[in-house]
Order: sequence, then structure tokens, then C-alpha cells
Amino acid sequence: MLLHLHVHVWSLYLLQESGSVGWDPVHLWAQMGALAKAVVILLFIMSAYSIGVMIDRVMAYSAARKQSRQFAPAVAGALREGKLDEAVKIADRYKKSHLAKVVVLACRNSRRTRLVRKSLAKKSKPPSALSNALRRLSTPN
Repeated sequence: MLLHLHVHVWSLYLLQESGSVGWDPVHLWAQMGALAKAVVILLFIMSAYSIGVMIDRVMAYSAARKQSRQFAPAVAGALREGKLDEAVKIADRYKKSHLAKVVVLACRNSRRTRLVRKSLAKKSKPPSALSNALRRLSTPN
């Protein structure tokens, strides 16, 4: 009971208004100590940096989406005809496009696979691990 009364008295003491205590930013700033002001300044700087990063990402993804939409019809014919070198040259013009980056990697991987198959065809007995890997690559999932 005594503890409850003690807590009640302290809460009344802390909640009573002394002078003009305001909750607006100017009064809050005036009431802060040096450490609290440093924390507020640091949080403000971090918030500004975060907003800058968000704006940069929106601009980057917007440019990538725009270039990918332009790249898809431009490269479709070359891929349909199996002209991988031409597809890579077309992709080089679309530096920001994520789709172009994926197509370039796929074309390079396809070229490497063909080169390995040609070199294995020239040999009489290919190593079994390599031929098994190539067989797994060539069969659809």
C-alpha cells in the first residue's frame, strides 16, 4: 500500500506542469540536452540519406524497366534465329536493362557448352563426369 502511494505521488510530481512546457519542436529542442540533440541530428542525417537512397533506387529501377521493355522486342528476332553473337551486341546497347544482362549470360553459357561439346566430339572417349554433366545440361527439367 505504501509503495502504491509512493508511486502515485511521484507520478503526480512528474506530470505537473512547471512553467510553459510545450510539445512543439522548438520547445522540445530547447529542453533537450547535448546528447539528445546529437541523437536527433544523427537521426535527421540518416533519414535524409535513406530518402536519397530510395529516390536513387526508384530512378535506377525505372530506367532498367524502360530499357528492358525496349530490349525485349529488339533481341527477339536474333534469339529466334539462334544468332547469339548478334543478341550479345544488341544487349551491349542496353546497359541498364536487367533482361539484357541475363540474355548476355545465357548466350555466353550456351557458347561455352557448344565449345565443350565440339571438343568432346573430337576425342574418342570423353571423361564420364564431364559427359554426364553435359547430358544433364542438355536435357530439359
